[in-house]
Amino acid sequence: MRAILAAAAFGVVLGAALAAVPQDPQQRPPIFRGEANFVQVDAYVLRDGRAAEGLIAADFEVLEDGVAQKIETFEFIRIEPSPNDLLRIDPTSQAEGERLAADPRNRVFVVYLDTFGTSPEGAKRAWPPLVEFLQRYMAPTDLFGVLTPLTRVRDLVFARRLESAESMLSKYWIWAREEQLRLTPDETFLEQCYIVRTPILDTNIRIGRDLIRLWRLDRLLSGLEESIANLGALRDERKMLILVSDGWIAQPPAKELLQYLWGVMPTLGVQRGRLGTGTGQPNQQDHAKCDAEMGRLTAIDFDQRQDRLADQANRANVSFFPVVSQISPWPGGMAAFDSSPAGTLRRLAEDTDGRYVVNEIREGLTRIGQDLSAYYLLGYYSTNTKTDGRYRKIQVKVKSPGVTLTARRGYLAPTVSLAAAAAASRTATAAVAVVGPPPGIVDALKPLARLSSPPDVFMYGVVHANDLVLVAELSSARAMASVWRQGADLQVSLAEPAGGAAITGSGRLEVAARSAIVRVPLPPGATGPWRATVKLTASGESLDDHATIDRATHGPLLASAIVYRAATPRSPLQPVADLLFRRTERVHVEWPILQPLDNRQVRVLTKTGQPVATGATITERDANGAQILAVDLLLAPLGAGDYVIEVTAARGAVSDRAFVAFRVGQ
Repeated sequence: MRAILAAAAFGVVLGAALAAVPQDPQQRPPIFRGEANFVQVDAYVLRDGRAAEGLIAADFEVLEDGVAQKIETFEFIRIEPSPNDLLRIDPTSQAEGERLAADPRNRVFVVYLDTFGTSPEGAKRAWPPLVEFLQRYMAPTDLFGVLTPLTRVRDLVFARRLESAESMLSKYWIWAREEQLRLTPDETFLEQCYIVRTPILDTNIRIGRDLIRLWRLDRLLSGLEESIANLGALRDERKMLILVSDGWIAQPPAKELLQYLWGVMPTLGVQRGRLGTGTGQPNQQDHAKCDAEMGRLTAIDFDQRQDRLADQANRANVSFFPVVSQISPWPGGMAAFDSSPAGTLRRLAEDTDGRYVVNEIREGLTRIGQDLSAYYLLGYYSTNTKTDGRYRKIQVKVKSPGVTLTARRGYLAPTVSLAAAAAASRTATAAVAVVGPPPGIVDALKPLARLSSPPDVFMYGVVHANDLVLVAELSSARAMASVWRQGADLQVSLAEPAGGAAITGSGRLEVAARSAIVRVPLPPGATGPWRATVKLTASGESLDDHATIDRATHGPLLASAIVYRAATPRSPLQPVADLLFRRTERVHVEWPILQPLDNRQVRVLTKTGQPVATGATITERDANGAQILAVDLLLAPLGAGDYVIEVTAARGAVSDRAFVAFRVGQ
């Protein structure tokens, strides 16, 4: 019965909305173009603080990278809120909720509760207006979800019923007090790290508090970055993120804390190992782990990260609506100071076409509801038919005077033509259905199996020209031990199954380094495969690993890849055999180019082959006379999980595709 009532009510609302749409007499149904990229733009137009109605397609002008585009489709969508929960039907699963969220006619709201940075009083003040906002301005087709820094973005579930939405909020209405008083295991570890570092107790407490503050800000921004990436992947049209927070200071790296290091981590920005929970006893803490986490947290430039957050939101068409719930003790309110926590939130709203709400929460949310009560949905076929994967800027103008407008700012161009995609779809349909990702992705993911039970030493090898290039890397657990942080000798032995003399090589792990590359010249006629053995020796201790290396594992245009990591975006690159990364790191992959390329493209995929809305850069460069194709990817926007970098290269009628998999840890 609820489904029938909801369908009937929605039909009435939809019919009324369509009837109210001004029809452009010159508007014609769009003609499908096989090699054109269709783009939809949602535009919110206000006049005197209210949604501007009565506009037609001729009133709008759409520019893509400065080039005028012809509007092919035009629709005015008015939101009809209803407090009647009988008209609402919750999605039956997370997948269905995401499918509904992909429809541009369904608004998407996510309330992000900053459980670290909101006072208990502010949390109590924000709760009633948020519930009232849902009751007054949510339409039966709207979708709603709640997140906090300690919830996983991949577990986000959308709901429609007000009862469900209110239940989500009520679950966290006392969140601020509880989360601020209760320390996580990671925070407890940080609190104990330097408690006996100096005899001045106040100094020790301050160090722990500063580290916890940095850890919480990193966790908060990581959650926001993951949320933006997740929402951007759901659909192109606008998504609303209501952020309840008292704000934060976007500060540069906190280098002043490095004076308290135990001294087992000699350089800033080097990240070694995984963060453990410790024993909870100051005299039993692993000092190397403390210094490693101190180095990671103090190297983060939150000021730059704040700028990237706004840019990422604009690319994903996510608008921030910060709600500052705490009354400021500053004269005129904290919003008066650009460098204040609330000033940071205000800039975030301004940079993403959102609205900033401070103190007067009920009035501010009312304005948000009015601003978002209606919008125009414009569609055009881009005149730029290149499939280069580049970001294209969109500018929307309205000829009607006395109005203000916010609209989608851009999109990433496709990397595969519609004709190629259609051909691939037909091929897939004609073939026997296979559950799972394409074979290339399956093969790329196989090395990640070793991460479930990490060896002491990771290694792999590839053949470049007449050299076998071998990468060896200590496991994170071993790398933290002091015996290996002073450097180590590396010996390589290669044996062919047919017998014969072994081929040997040597290298060196430098001080405080986890990895090294060894190049072993191959004798003429050597075909492989080779049984490779690598042995690391330091201070009388040794570790070894074995692997089988084939000769021909690459395509016609690109040789096999070498993977690198950087502890921070500007840190030196280090070769990688352990494919587990932190979200603060950067992945760098290099493929030697075997023939000059006409075209090259890159995508980031999930382990099932679905594209991820994050920006990877692809470049060509010269390295000692050889041409290299390089991909760089910042991991901050990605959540924990397995991912694949897909590179497609072409020269005339010859094409090549390569995959590299990696894992992002918690």
